[in-house]
Amino acid sequence: MIGLAILGLTACPETVSLPPVPPEVAYVAVVERSEGRVVDASVLRSTEDSVTFFGLLDRDLAVIGYGAEPISSWLEQWFAGSLPSGELVPVAGCMAELPPPIWMATNDGGPTFAQTDAAAAPRLTAPWLTDRCPAFVPDQVTVNVACDSNPCLQSRRQLGPCRFEFDLSRCGQPPADVTVRPDGTACLADRDERRCAQSSPVLDAAASLVCQGVTDIGDRFEACPTEVYLTPSPRLRIVAERGLVELSPNLPSWIDGIPVLTTRDLRRGPLLDLVVSDDRVAVLGLPPQVDRSDASCENEERPRRLYLLEPLGLTVTSTVVVPSCAEHLVAAPTGAGFMFAHLERDADTWSVVRTDRTGGVIADVPVPLPANTRIQDLASTTDGSGRLLALAVAGRVGGSTQATLLHIDGESLQVVDTVVVDGRYTNLAAYPSGDLLLSSQRQDNIELLRGPFANPSQDREPFSPPEVLRADLRAIAMSPSGLGRDAVVAISGNQPLIIAWGPTTTAVAGPLDRNFQPSAVTAWPAQPGRVLIGGVTTDRPTRAIIHVFDGPSARLLPGPVLTGTSAATAFGIRRDGDIYALLGWSGRVLRLVANDP
Repeated sequence: MIGLAILGLTACPETVSLPPVPPEVAYVAVVERSEGRVVDASVLRSTEDSVTFFGLLDRDLAVIGYGAEPISSWLEQWFAGSLPSGELVPVAGCMAELPPPIWMATNDGGPTFAQTDAAAAPRLTAPWLTDRCPAFVPDQVTVNVACDSNPCLQSRRQLGPCRFEFDLSRCGQPPADVTVRPDGTACLADRDERRCAQSSPVLDAAASLVCQGVTDIGDRFEACPTEVYLTPSPRLRIVAERGLVELSPNLPSWIDGIPVLTTRDLRRGPLLDLVVSDDRVAVLGLPPQVDRSDASCENEERPRRLYLLEPLGLTVTSTVVVPSCAEHLVAAPTGAGFMFAHLERDADTWSVVRTDRTGGVIADVPVPLPANTRIQDLASTTDGSGRLLALAVAGRVGGSTQATLLHIDGESLQVVDTVVVDGRYTNLAAYPSGDLLLSSQRQDNIELLRGPFANPSQDREPFSPPEVLRADLRAIAMSPSGLGRDAVVAISGNQPLIIAWGPTTTAVAGPLDRNFQPSAVTAWPAQPGRVLIGGVTTDRPTRAIIHVFDGPSARLLPGPVLTGTSAATAFGIRRDGDIYALLGWSGRVLRLVANDP
């Protein structure tokens, strides 16, 4: 039996009549109310001891009971298990809050109390909860202006251990004042009731506030939610780095002279491609010592190199000389080797090469293509068919550009079948199911081809992104689990674009920083629903940058990796989850791991 009594300060002390207190009630407080508002409150007390509260029994009083958790955990974490002093007060704004009461009894201006609905209890907080929140990395608190179709820069300052202010003026929105509370939830303060209204969180947001945007001259425009996220994010860190090509530490002059970098610019560095297997990291690029960093085939006639590195320390195990104009390195669809295409410039013919796991050439077979046709991209199938896919783009035929999709046997390197596709397509990727994906870096289209080799008239599903995204589809990648089997992540202009095929074709775009130029994207199976986006900052001096993009919430996670004066131009993911990034301009390879959030 819990020893709980309330004594009134009348002419003589009077013990009140209180209904049975449930054993699950661990803490209690008494509040005095007037016209439904709390005008006074006691300290929070434990029911483990005999508790006596003093009050004026001719007033409207309520005894409020709380469960043991999470209060006991908070006391153990911050106060060595002891209850600190301090009278409770009503919650206002984003103040920390005690958990919902589980029991309440009220009087009617006298000594007799009756049990009432705890849901009607006032929301209270203790002064000792101020600035108390779970231990977390401050960078895990992020905001997103959901309706802003163009990226907008944000600045943040920390106002206290658990409070942050985000300057969203460049998004046309009022400042976001975010408080993280003891229970790990977030609260977004409403600073301007004339423009903002609380809203239910969307996606996996912790809090959301809908505000009217404003222009520089004070006109209002579309109302949109500002969302707060507390999702722990993986902290990428570099654990190994290897330089393969000796270069000047400065960027080449042709980069400094280009105001807006294109995808072609970003991928012209001395290292071209990267492929990862369980026991090898393969890199295709220029010789170790070069007098220029432009690796475009038109400017480079010397033989290239295939570098093989062990995956942990990135020690070079072998370097193999390969033909000039070798490009499009992929894993062989069968066995443990690699494949790439190369141009025989004198004969104007393309060939496909297969190597073993050490880089030794097993086969070098010409691909029968019409004159003035180049292999634009290669993709290695993983559906067990043992086929290599090649996208070959011809010059203008009958007034238009023509492209051909070739299926090549992975062993004999013979062309098995071909399909003519839209000549605008310049990127190729393959699902494990055998479905294919085509996209264009110059136009606005992405197309899914159903089946290991689709009927071009029946099994093609084209998709055009929203108007604001119709520019330069820089890179494409199959989605990891968490976005659906028929989903793809693309880089359109300066934004990652999530496209999901299903009963209806939908797209969700997530803004990137304005000073970030993306150049590579890959699915990240170790983090379902997330992808890696690499590129370069457009500020001078430039720096390589690697972002983690969360597909379900369509946002960048905090804590990108910034390194060197370069650009992240390709990714490889090993089965154990390790990440390998190619810094094409600076001739270096990185190995990264993700700390547990």
